[in-house]
Amino acid sequence: MGACLFSGCGNPNDNSDGSIPIKGLYTLDEAYQYGWITESDLQSIAYYYHEHRHEEDWDKLLPDDFTPKQKDPETLEEFETQIKTDYLNKVINVPNGSFDQVDLYAYYGAYYDCFAIEITDTYFLYDYLIEPEHKIGNVTFLRYSNAFVRIWKKDLQY
Repeated sequence: MGACLFSGCGNPNDNSDGSIPIKGLYTLDEAYQYGWITESDLQSIAYYYHEHRHEEDWDKLLPDDFTPKQKDPETLEEFETQIKTDYLNKVINVPNGSFDQVDLYAYYGAYYDCFAIEITDTYFLYDYLIEPEHKIGNVTFLRYSNAFVRIWKKDLQY
């Protein structure tokens, strides 16, 4: 996609003009702030996030009549190479890195062109800050870290 999204075609991560930086993966807070995902999407992501972690009592945080959006696609197989390439190049800056050292731990669904995933690597040692509760919009996540759930936005690739 050779189109330039920024005037002057400067650094795609420079958003001093208020534009959205292209960085491969975004936090849930950023995706919500940019308007890419809705509160309803966040509820589905929270459902799959807590289900994956086998959390107890998290379902009390969602409305009684809540039904999560079905995962479509069901797996990330079609996008795994793109996601890992973006992670290596744009997130951890290891462009010649191995896909074997990038782990996609979980997939929490696709919301339009945004894919909610949990991804990490074995190149670096991370010390995660875990919040007992983290609220985005009106949706609460338990035992949450911004580094856990990321949004890969398919149409913001360069």
